[in-house]
Amino acid sequence: MKDDILEFVERLNETAGFDLDVAIEEMDGDSGDYRVVLTGPDRGLLLGRTAELLDAIEYVTNRAFGKQMRHDAKIVFDSGNYRGMREQELRLMALKAAERVRSSRTAFTFDPMSPSERRIIHLALVDDGSVRTESVGDGTERKVKVVPA
Repeated sequence: MKDDILEFVERLNETAGFDLDVAIEEMDGDSGDYRVVLTGPDRGLLLGRTAELLDAIEYVTNRAFGKQMRHDAKIVFDSGNYRGMREQELRLMALKAAERVRSSRTAFTFDPMSPSERRIIHLALVDDGSVRTESVGDGTERKVKVVPA
């Protein structure tokens, strides 16, 4: 599977005309998850507009291999540790939003986010008894709302 994913991403990279290097590693032993790391001169293109292109490539690759993988397995794309830094940023944003909601007793709604980013916000505040989170909206306009508990 790993070689098939590598070949697919390299072909996608070549077809799109990107100058990127591709590395793939299996995550967590038997989870069936893979991490694809893209580096090279064109990595800035991937990370522009909140990594919209990186997310799109991840989506297409997951769709291409979805039927060949376990139902809960996923392929995660990263470049320059963007995912790790973004997760830290989202956790901090969640804590700041919770603080604001506690002090103002008024709900706070984030801008639209991807499902994985919304999940990070929800998990960051799951143990905070003073606030609760909920997803609101539809499709690409889905947002996280933080409300007083």
